Amino acid sequence: MIGSPPFNVTCSDISASSKDVFGFSADATISKFLPLNFIRIVNNGGTDLKIYMAQSGNYEVILNDTIYTNTGNFYSFILENLDSSNAVNGSQVFITVQRKPGVY
Repeated sequence: MIGSPPFNVTCSDISASSKDVFGFSADATISKFLPLNFIRIVNNGGTDLKIYMAQSGNYEVILNDTIYTNTGNFYSFILENLDSSNAVNGSQVFITVQRKPGVY
């Protein structure tokens, strides 16, 4: 499988106790590299997040002011704001996805 360049994904603000789905099948630039196999999230958004890789029921918590990485195959993911009072400042959540070459 050929690799892709890294893609920066925009995160919008996520309301308190809400979720946002990030999918790539409709993005012509990214979809030709699906499934992706690398994600890095720098969470400086002010709240803790849950990430559901491939929209599964399994999740990991991404604490505020931490960096999360995952190297499994995925087509989409969900971010959930764990704060019941404050929105995530999406402009401070930096998401990079990629298809790393030679990783299956």
